[in-house]
Order: sequence, then C-alpha cells, then structure tokens
Amino acid sequence: MVGEQPPYSNTGALSTFQGGLIACVDWAEWTFQKFYSVYEVFELLGMESDSFVQMEYSRNTRYNVGYYCKDADIEVYAEGKKEGMGIHIKITGSGCRDYENLELLTWLELIELILLCDGTFSRLDLAVDDIVFKGQKPYYMLSTLRKKQKAGEISSVMKLTNFQESHKIGDGSSKGKTLYLGSATSNVRIRFYEKHHERRSKGLDLVEGLEYWNRTEIQLRDENAQSAAYHIINNNGDVGTVTVGILKRYCRFCIKGSDSNKSRWKTAPFWEKFLGDVEPLYLSKAVQEMTIERRKRWVDTQTPRTMAVLFNTYGWDYIVDLIEKGSERLTDLDVEQIEKMKAKIEAEKKKEQYDKDYAYGCQQIRLHSALEHKRESIKKIIQNKLN
Repeated sequence: MVGEQPPYSNTGALSTFQGGLIACVDWAEWTFQKFYSVYEVFELLGMESDSFVQMEYSRNTRYNVGYYCKDADIEVYAEGKKEGMGIHIKITGSGCRDYENLELLTWLELIELILLCDGTFSRLDLAVDDIVFKGQKPYYMLSTLRKKQKAGEISSVMKLTNFQESHKIGDGSSKGKTLYLGSATSNVRIRFYEKHHERRSKGLDLVEGLEYWNRTEIQLRDENAQSAAYHIINNNGDVGTVTVGILKRYCRFCIKGSDSNKSRWKTAPFWEKFLGDVEPLYLSKAVQEMTIERRKRWVDTQTPRTMAVLFNTYGWDYIVDLIEKGSERLTDLDVEQIEKMKAKIEAEKKKEQYDKDYAYGCQQIRLHSALEHKRESIKKIIQNKLN
C-alpha cells in the first residue's frame, strides 16, 4: 500500500513488475532566472551539450530560442521575449520516463539541484499507478468513482468535478473513462483515468496479462508545484508518500450519511485502503530551506568541472572575486546557517578528539594492567626461586 511507503519506480519498466502501486513524477516544468546559458542547464541535467539540437522555430511562443533533446522528451528555452524570463525547461510525461532510463540523476537529486539553483517550478505532476494483472483486483474502478460523483459522495476543497467517457462508434464499447476534480486553470487538479485505454488508443502495446492500469494524477502549478518539490526533498525523494498526502488533503470518497456535513461522513473503504495511513499534506506548509549540507553536496557533484574550466581560464583572482561577491549577498538566514554549521563542525571535532583521547586512555589502562600483571608474575617467579 502507498500508506506503507511504496518505492518510487519507473512506470515504463512494467515487464518485470508484478502488480500493485507505483508512484512517479509525470511532468516537470521550471525556470532558472539566474542562469545565463543553456549549457548550464545541460550540465545540471547531467547531459552533454551534443544531446540537444536547436529548434528551427521555438515551440514556446514566449521564448525566441528552443532546444530539444535527442534522447528524451526534454525541451529547453532561452531568450525570452520579455526581459527577465530566464531559461525555461520542460520535461513531459514520456520525457520523465526517458530521463529515468538514462540513469543520470534520481528525481530527488534533480529536484534538489533545481531548488539549490533557485529554480521555480511552474508545473509538477505526480501520479500513483495501480497496475493490475490477471487474478489481481484494482484498488478502485472508474465506474465506482463515477457512481460516487453522481451520488455526491465526494468531499473536497475543490468545487468542480467532471466526468468524461469516450466510446467506439461501431459497438459502443468504452474507450476510457476520466474523472476530474478541479478546473483546468486550478493550481491543483486531480485526474483519475484508465491508462490502459489511453495507451491502446495511442497504438502502444501492453504487457502480457495486464488487465487494468488506473492512474491517479495530481497536476500542480506555480506555488503549489514549488511547495510539492520541497515536500519531496523533505521526504527524501518519497514521491508516493507526498502524492498520497496531497490526495488525502484534497479528495475523499465517502459513504453517504445522515449528517448534512460531508466531513463527518465515513470514508469509503476502497479509498481508505488506497491511501493507507499517510498523513494529509498541506502544500502551504513545506519548509522551504536548503541546508548547507545540501549546498555542499551540489557543489561536490555538479560544479567541479565548471570550476576547473574557470580556474584554468581566469586563475585564482576570478575565484576569489566570485567568493567576495557571494559574501556580499549573504542573507541573515545564510549567516545563521553558517554559524550553526561551524558550531556543529567544531562540536564534531571535539567529539572526535574526545573519542581518540578516550580510546588512547583505555589502551594505556589496558597496557598498564598488562604490565602490572607481568610484574606480579615475575615477582612470583623470583620469590619461588629464592625459596
């Protein structure tokens, strides 16, 4: 169950999957205001610049220049039509799976780097897939959700719900159902749909024996997307827990009761089982703080090559000047973190020295005891000989 912290997994790797719940990132868009070159973005993604090709015409009308990746559905845009638009990156749903297959960075590492570089998310989609093979049962059916919608048995902070179903003209059979919570322009929108029908409609093959693939997807925009990104970091990359926590906050399928207040109606057992024991997650409450340890990890993993190039080109003067400029821009929070980290490092040094001194003291005691034992033994031998 998701409530028992399911592992994050690649939804593209179903050939070895035995069924159950899989959580994933299914769309990511963000902007860097402080990046001056697309090559900085390529490096952050862990990709070589020759993996990207400049578009003949930018696909994003807000930017003059665009690049697409040859190995994944990733687009990078620069030279905005208005000043201060920065560099924008888009990774689509299929692009997320492509990027995972390249095995460059985990989502935890990538999101952490984006936030460390002051990136701002404009969209972040999180999803939980219920993969059902022959002989297994899904957590829910879309037909059940439809009945709950029509009966008014949904409790949510969102006001709008919409249901869509497409059919074959020939025999009228269903080509897929979708239930929406929230409007298309909302900063939070939840979508439940039959992924197996969607894949078939695109001419994509399904793994043998797969009967249902129900996707529960949350589309987050702007400050809610940014907040969710921080929650993923705070949960050590556990996309499943974050996704289900948001679902628990924004949506509940109920059993109709006599009380006029839906919040006091009982939760439908299938929904309770699907969500598990994860706590509701409030998007406005993410702690948006990047620690010194995380900054150091970013410097250690992402900047050595760039720093080496700059040092060999401009020498120490450039590096020193860079540090001086950065020192002038330190915030009160930066200074507070520095002092705390210095105190922590000093405490760790003292503890390390204490442990060394303690170990040395114990060694000396053991040595002294051994010498005393030997002295006593020698005394006994001499005494015996004298007698």
